[in-house]
Amino acid sequence: MNSKPGLQPKDVERDLFRKAEDATDKEHQLSLRAAIRLYPKAVAWSLIFSASLIMDGYDLKLIGSLFAQPAFRKAFGHQLANGTYQISAPWQSGLNNGSNVGQMIGLLVAGVISERFGFRKTMMGALIAVPCLIFIQFFATGLPQLQAGQILLGIVFVKHQV
Repeated sequence: MNSKPGLQPKDVERDLFRKAEDATDKEHQLSLRAAIRLYPKAVAWSLIFSASLIMDGYDLKLIGSLFAQPAFRKAFGHQLANGTYQISAPWQSGLNNGSNVGQMIGLLVAGVISERFGFRKTMMGALIAVPCLIFIQFFATGLPQLQAGQILLGIVFVKHQV
């Protein structure tokens, strides 16, 4: 098992730690450009995951700012006596809290799914589901569809944070 005859297991372990420390020191001394050239797949993978997480967090909070947009109010609201459009308070509250409801549901199932399939597969599945679920909101024609999208995104958002 020893790489050199006469070495004790502790000597092999020390040699392994020294090599690992040397490799770590060399990687820490790399410039950004050199690191990207050396590890292009790791950089690409990190960017994809980061972009997905950023958009997921952004999307869950975006709905509140849409209530002030005239086009959104006209598409999803009802017309008032003065001719303007408004989304009712119960729907505004429901849409704002939809992702929170989804997160509570996600908390109930995330541990079970992670335990069964492993954290990595659970996270990858959740991050793949995010763009699909965003399409629900993107193509929504009514408030119930928006609400369903908010809840489903909330469920998935929790799964890749557990």
